Amino acid sequence: MPNGQAIKYHQSEAYKYLGILQLDYIKHGQLKNVVSKEYIQRVRKVLKSKLNGGNTIKAINSWAIPVIRYTAGIINWTQMELDSLDRKTRKLMTFHYALHPHSDVDRLYLPRKLGGRSLLQVNQTVGKACIGRLCKNSTQPALLEVKNKEMFKDSMSEVAWANA
Repeated sequence: MPNGQAIKYHQSEAYKYLGILQLDYIKHGQLKNVVSKEYIQRVRKVLKSKLNGGNTIKAINSWAIPVIRYTAGIINWTQMELDSLDRKTRKLMTFHYALHPHSDVDRLYLPRKLGGRSLLQVNQTVGKACIGRLCKNSTQPALLEVKNKEMFKDSMSEVAWANA
């Protein structure tokens, strides 16, 4: 360096790697807030678009849910946080008249073939993505059995399971 000056490195500055805020460690708290806000923002945009019921659910499943799925296994999500995101989704759907306040919550998540609406649960999506990543390269007998029997394979997202 000219004049004997050293390069200043600020340890407190975070950087993004593949969209994940990092320093020497992953900043779970900040990242959870950013991802949650982005997910809720996308759900709001879909619900404001005034699509019909089936297309609204498809749009949420294909545009909003992947924001959460991408962070599965990287961020330490708690059960309570994931349930809270599901609850916020249902509240927004009720606010935008996409879900009746007295309708059955379980029916919302059932496949269309069984009379449901096929909305993907945030909680289950994160769980399946984590298990998919564990099973993909595992040599443990129990995880290989789960992979072989396809126990956690979602009928709606077969491609997501293969790419997990």
